[in-house]
Amino acid sequence: LLGGRFTRVAADIGQFEDPATGGAASYSQHWETGVGSVRITCDLDREERFKTFAGISQSFRAPNLADLSRYGGSRSDEIESAAIDLEPERFLTYEIGVKAQTELLSGQFSAYRTQISDFITSTPTGREIDGLREVTKQNSSEGYVQGIELSLSYELGHGFSLFGGLSYVEGEADTFPIPGSDRAVREPLSRIQPLIGTGGIRWTAPSENWWLELSVLAAGRADRLNSGDKGDTQRIPPGGTPGYTVLDLHAGWDISENFSLYGGFENLTDEAYRVHGSGSNEPGFGGVIGVKASF
Repeated sequence: LLGGRFTRVAADIGQFEDPATGGAASYSQHWETGVGSVRITCDLDREERFKTFAGISQSFRAPNLADLSRYGGSRSDEIESAAIDLEPERFLTYEIGVKAQTELLSGQFSAYRTQISDFITSTPTGREIDGLREVTKQNSSEGYVQGIELSLSYELGHGFSLFGGLSYVEGEADTFPIPGSDRAVREPLSRIQPLIGTGGIRWTAPSENWWLELSVLAAGRADRLNSGDKGDTQRIPPGGTPGYTVLDLHAGWDISENFSLYGGFENLTDEAYRVHGSGSNEPGFGGVIGVKASF
């Protein structure tokens, strides 16, 4: 499978503070690029129950308005100024994996690695403003991110099924933790997620028009921090974000071909937790109910 995409991204900023003059300025720019991908899939048996796949793909991210024109507080001890000379970030991803689909078992395992170039990162300018370190965005970092993902589902019979998943990711990139220095230091990627596992059991009625599901999500302690994360104590506690386990109970009912009713109880144990790097705690025990319509 071969793929390609052409993208044009435009930014038009009516007014922002020019960090060089301190006065008002405007800005307009656009970026154009083409990226491609190739993916190979191979059946491992004649019944097509097991497959292996591999792929290579390119991607890019253009600077956003915050990268280009932000002025104000950034992390706990930083203040960020505008940066209008940025170029897009570029990525090259390699992936390999296997898939299974039988009467009882379905699942997928994949491993990937992404090379990062021209990464936009906060870089100290060496100046202080109101006691805060001034930083500005630059295409000054290179790095990588790699990980594995696993998902499985197994039919137990009588409407019951088990499911689960596992996700692990790691990565490093150049940072500039020394004030006033342009010397890069290779550190963990900012706010990189910890080991995360999911699992549960689901029962589907013989009529297949309603179901009940008990699920759990567990996250390990997120303590792979770079210098910026360690200083960002407003979002990340000292030593890292604690791990957590969340238990949910959900149900659904297909009223008709076009309407479904769903609801459930979330965070059954009233766990106090925070998604790593978010800066705010998640809700405690609560309920949700809703209707889904499709035509």
